Amino acid sequence: MFLFFKTKRAFTLLELIIVIFITLILVTGAMQLLIAGNRNINIMWEQLAAQGQANFAINRFIDYTRTAEISSIGSYPIEVADSYELVFFANVDSDSLIEKVKFWLDTSDNIFKQSIIKPSIVSGQPSYSIASGAVETIFDLAHNVSNFNINKPVFLYYNQFYNGSGSALTNFNISEVRMVKLQLDLEKNNNKSPVPLSVESTILIRSLHNN
Repeated sequence: MFLFFKTKRAFTLLELIIVIFITLILVTGAMQLLIAGNRNINIMWEQLAAQGQANFAINRFIDYTRTAEISSIGSYPIEVADSYELVFFANVDSDSLIEKVKFWLDTSDNIFKQSIIKPSIVSGQPSYSIASGAVETIFDLAHNVSNFNINKPVFLYYNQFYNGSGSALTNFNISEVRMVKLQLDLEKNNNKSPVPLSVESTILIRSLHNN
């Protein structure tokens, strides 16, 4: 009886190279999908964080600005009304003293901020001077605000004739202001998608409504 043994053919060098090449393609594709997925997740979380900051900044701006009123020393409700800074007086804690409130874009770090100055009493009179004992508290409201970089004002101002359409005031006197628009563009990296998150809100200053 004869026994026959069937030998197995080994892979040639060319076949091994082809297998390795195909494997590398599959691994590279899988890694690219994983990287793209992680990037999309990061973008989603960044957008959610930006949306949260924007909503917080808008709501805080609305709550404080619409209650602007004459200061504890008789100053006009609005002290500064610029493209990137708004300063006014408001009673933020319902006590007998009116605080000085400031919203502004810090162009050194692109953070939209708020400060509240609690006046001190000097010789029986309120004082907003830090040197005289007034206390200032500063809050960071929104990061990565790109308005200054794209030459877009943070604040726009309107008079009593504004009805939702028309141009903002230019070269105006502070006493003309009745409404203020806050507009923020938030973008962490302007070289990457997605497009910037833009939010805005226009409020009427109650104490100036009938003036």
